[in-house]
Amino acid sequence: MISQLSISKPAILIKNEKAKLSELFTSEYEEKSLKTQDFTSEIFVQKAIGNFDISASVNSHFLNLNSISKNYMDKKMSLQYKLRNKASMIFGLEYLNKYKTPDFLLLLNNKNYSRSFSYSQNLSILPETLVNTDGFKFNFISYNLAQGRNIYAIVLYEKANSNFTQDMTNLGLFAQSLNVLGHFNDRWFLMVNETRKIGSILFLKSKVSVLHSRSNNFINHQSNESIMKNFEIDQKISSKFESFPFQFDFGYVFTKSYYDQSYFDTSSSQENLKISLGLRTQIKKEWIGNILGEYLIQKTQQHRLKNFLLGGRISYRKENTPLEYNLLWNNLLNLNSFQYISSQTNQLGTEESSITALRGYILGGLKVYF
Repeated sequence: MISQLSISKPAILIKNEKAKLSELFTSEYEEKSLKTQDFTSEIFVQKAIGNFDISASVNSHFLNLNSISKNYMDKKMSLQYKLRNKASMIFGLEYLNKYKTPDFLLLLNNKNYSRSFSYSQNLSILPETLVNTDGFKFNFISYNLAQGRNIYAIVLYEKANSNFTQDMTNLGLFAQSLNVLGHFNDRWFLMVNETRKIGSILFLKSKVSVLHSRSNNFINHQSNESIMKNFEIDQKISSKFESFPFQFDFGYVFTKSYYDQSYFDTSSSQENLKISLGLRTQIKKEWIGNILGEYLIQKTQQHRLKNFLLGGRISYRKENTPLEYNLLWNNLLNLNSFQYISSQTNQLGTEESSITALRGYILGGLKVYF
């Protein structure tokens, strides 16, 4: 049996963030500030019993937010089981209880319904606004070095609890003043990642991820529930030639996202399919080259676009010399114009869609090593 008990040294984090926002049309301006003093200390306990590994930690916080103080604790427990056979396997179960504080960047993203600034609602953000969440995570790891195969899988579920005061009015003030998601109800996340060896020169990497999230906020004093779903599958086959100077990567990524909210009953969805072929080389330890070609298909309810993207990098550095020459290019076939769909439904209940993106470019450079 192996036991461990540790108490971390106390740590203090002090942040004082300020911003001044102004509008030329009305000559109005508003100053914002968010001061956080976070004092933390942690107790960690670990014990190994046979193939089981048990650990727990308690993290104490002292927070000063807008001149009002609050004490709270984050708690974490973990249980692992290691199965020792030809293919090593680890099963893990984890519980995490934590609090989330407002972010200053969210305060700056306040979208108002009139031209007049009204950021005084920042004063209503108190420690009671902190949202407490329970998180449950299951993970599975399996690896076999002899066969060149490993699998990593994770299932995560998070559930939001009531705030410190059990008073949902604080959530309403927080969500209305920022016009952002006040807190999420719950969130599911699943990911499976596998790498396997095919023959003696090929490797296949596969990844599947699924996300389902429900959130609440307030718009014009009306409760709004938002649902976001995202599905992605990614597969790539890569070479590993021993005596040949060129390697290749061939794969695809398919992504489908869906966003729906109850306010105004609006929704949006988007599908992306990217098929790619890449070439890599290293010649005499002097020339290094990477070329990537991607065929991208984007589809929304209103638009459909197809693009061929060509990017890459070539560098040259003679051994034992201080100079390295680089040539970098991206989206080489669209130097003058490029269309790329970015579609979303914002929390005001309107759909925003843009089909313009950055143009391609070519860069050359010189790097000096001292």
